[in-house]
Amino acid sequence: MRGKRRVWRGRSRVRAVLYMGTLAATGFNTVIRDFYQRLLAAGKPKKLALVACVRKLLVILNPMLKQRSYWRSITPAIDVTSSWRQTQLLNSYNILSVPPVKAGVQ
Repeated sequence: MRGKRRVWRGRSRVRAVLYMGTLAATGFNTVIRDFYQRLLAAGKPKKLALVACVRKLLVILNPMLKQRSYWRSITPAIDVTSSWRQTQLLNSYNILSVPPVKAGVQ
C-alpha cells in the first residue's frame, strides 16, 4: 500500500464525533492529553497520536456506556501547571487575599 492511509468504512458520523471529541480532549482532559503528549515525545506523527487517542477514548467510553456510568477523573478540573498560575487562581477566588489568623488574637 502506498501513500497515506485513509479510513473509508464504518459510520462516518460516529468517526467524526470521536475525532472532534478527542481533539478537544487532547487540550483539556488530563488522561488523553498526557497520552497524546507522551506519543508526541516518542516521535510519533501528530495524526497518528491523535488516532491513537481516539482509540483510547473509545476503549474508555465503551465500558462507561455499557455500565451507564459517568466519567470519574482523579485529577482536579482546573489544571494548575505552575506556581504562578496557582497563585493567580487562588487570588481570583480571594483565597490568598484573606489575612492569616494569628493565635490568641480576636
